[in-house]
Amino acid sequence: MRKIEEKKSPARTALRSVLTGAAAGLLLEIALFALLALAVSTEVIAEEYMMILTVATAFVGAVLGAYVAARRQKSHLLPTGLGAAAILFLAVLLGTAFGDNAPVFGSFTVAKGLVSALGAVAGVLLCLRRKTRRRA
Repeated sequence: MRKIEEKKSPARTALRSVLTGAAAGLLLEIALFALLALAVSTEVIAEEYMMILTVATAFVGAVLGAYVAARRQKSHLLPTGLGAAAILFLAVLLGTAFGDNAPVFGSFTVAKGLVSALGAVAGVLLCLRRKTRRRA
């Protein structure tokens, strides 16, 4: 008997790529936040630097998430990377909403959003292959 193969729709593969990239970026962000929490609790890093390090962690997570998403997708790289970064930003926004001391909608939130978008662009740029010229 022949096995009937379903055609995979482009939207489905794009969504799968975006979610995979966002999951990879979120796992990296969680690991980095755990390391930063350990560093602050052992007084290696002062607590005043946590806002800057939070933004840097959001950037690194967005770079990895966009890179993984764009590598899996192979076409329409920028929307795929930005979608992964948007999901990561929403995850960080939800984490901020359940916290006690940080306002959800402030300048810090805008900074995290902009840094996530810039990280997505950087991750997509890392994914692009450069054209090689043949020398005669």
